[in-house]
Amino acid sequence: HMTLSAKWISSTTECTVTFNVNGGSDVAAQTLTAGQTIAVSPVSTKAGFVFSGWYSDSALISAVSFPYTVTGNCTLYAKWTNENDVIYPESITLNEESMEIAQNDTATLNASVSPANATNKTIAWASSDENIATVADGVVKGVSLGTVSISATVMGKNGAITKTCIVTVN
Repeated sequence: HMTLSAKWISSTTECTVTFNVNGGSDVAAQTLTAGQTIAVSPVSTKAGFVFSGWYSDSALISAVSFPYTVTGNCTLYAKWTNENDVIYPESITLNEESMEIAQNDTATLNASVSPANATNKTIAWASSDENIATVADGVVKGVSLGTVSISATVMGKNGAITKTCIVTVN
């Protein structure tokens, strides 16, 4: 048994997201209104290391994905892997190639990165038209009638690896 409690945040509350780059190049803090999103992962570099994602905790256990919805003041922490120890993603798969959802309904896309022991399996989700459907952490929400491409992208050794699902909103 579990009890869930709602936490309400005023849509006028300003929230600051700071970035602890853990020795990498600086990333400026961002101030947004609660509920707004940071669309793409901020970029930081560190000589001899490969960026392995942003985490919500300093122990680097809870990875965050982008777009990232801001709900309060927070710090995101960069994780780095020695470039000699990096295992790059080689492919990404989705559980659906196409789907239909109703307006205002949601459906979840699940993405898998191979190999399973890849160093950075952080997935960036995107919609080709957020007026038709939005996506956050693989959860697709139908906004208005139409067809849209929902993409999941991971960074491989030679650049972005992307898989798409065609979503029709009825």
